[in-house]
Amino acid sequence: MQHLHDDDEVQRLRRQLRIEIDAAAKSFAEVLHVVSDLLIEISQPKAFASHEPVEAKSIPEMLTPRQAADHLGVSPETLAVWRCTRRYAIPFVKVGSKVRYRRDDLEKFLSSRTENRSHEDES
Repeated sequence: MQHLHDDDEVQRLRRQLRIEIDAAAKSFAEVLHVVSDLLIEISQPKAFASHEPVEAKSIPEMLTPRQAADHLGVSPETLAVWRCTRRYAIPFVKVGSKVRYRRDDLEKFLSSRTENRSHEDES
């Protein structure tokens, strides 16, 4: 009987370990996202308004996956799944390993998902 109790305890500890490892991996992934965003942000030269060329103002605002996810109200992981599975046709720009979203494309996506229902539809 002692052996059965030990097996239960071992299984419980293994489950707890899996939970802790999953939580640590998720935290590490979040840290990597923040570090990546920070590196991108500090590596981009900042233009001063008085020195910025006129044509640069027509360049669309590009958002990181984290910023895009925040804008849509979903997690970056959900946005990555949508991108990989093509669940939603949200355009994105990929250069090397970097993924960016145009704010205008996100706005168009949200508009296309907006439903207008009248009182008759609710009945």
